[in-house]
Amino acid sequence: MTANWSFTGDMADSLSKLTLNLKEWNKQVYGQITTKKRHIVRKIANIQNRMDLSSSNRLAQVDLILRQELENVLHHEELLWKQKARCDWLYLGDCNTKFFHSRTLQRKKTIEAEANMFFQKLYGECLSSIVDLPPRKFP
Repeated sequence: MTANWSFTGDMADSLSKLTLNLKEWNKQVYGQITTKKRHIVRKIANIQNRMDLSSSNRLAQVDLILRQELENVLHHEELLWKQKARCDWLYLGDCNTKFFHSRTLQRKKTIEAEANMFFQKLYGECLSSIVDLPPRKFP
């Protein structure tokens, strides 16, 4: 990531490059947390089944590594929901309920409504009039 912060020449190009790199990093780290979590849980279950049949140090090591990966994924999921919910659900001890999910969705709707109001005030027209514009391709 340090190399992505280097400034080379044009500021707009550097910011564009940084944006692309940050989006890629975000996709890798946070992109598919639930899929990663399901995949790791499935792997742990398979290892546990194999350990039931035969005990092995190698299987125990793999199990330990997978559990550490699961802890990391759960930590990232917790951070993601904390940022989305913008509340103190960690103190309340309840991190995955309909209440916090609905609160996050409500916040998203509020932000969208505020953005629409901002642009209506800025441009002095209703955004629905933009829909009435002709298509981008002209005959």
